Amino acid sequence: MSTMEIALITLAVTILLGMPIFMSLIIASSAALLLGDSMLPLSVIHNSLFEGINIFTLLAIPCFVVAGSLMEYGNITRQIIDVAKMLVGRMYGGLGITTILACTFFAAISGSGPGTVAAVGAIMVPAMIRRRPHPPAAPSAL
Repeated sequence: MSTMEIALITLAVTILLGMPIFMSLIIASSAALLLGDSMLPLSVIHNSLFEGINIFTLLAIPCFVVAGSLMEYGNITRQIIDVAKMLVGRMYGGLGITTILACTFFAAISGSGPGTVAAVGAIMVPAMIRRRPHPPAAPSAL
């Protein structure tokens, strides 16, 4: 069997067994390297894993999310929302506009979009759900 056939069969079997896709890809590529007819050294596996993880942007995202959580725990998020609510809270759709403005301020402070979503969204999404208007009544059939 060729390396490609081994990889595809292993991938199909692991996905059908209900395994997560990332694990299926790891198992399929490892099986293809071990059982296939290519003569690659096994160091290719761990070198590829470390090269894929060693991207600076991917390493920074969890740190920004933690920074956003710390800012939320320190009540900075609530103060940013209060300032945004004072600026645009009385406008039509003020809660949605307040959310956007608070996210803008928070992202400027933390430097992270995911951290902003985690911190501001945890407060504003439940508030928007509580305040949503009731749907208009259906017109009566004549």
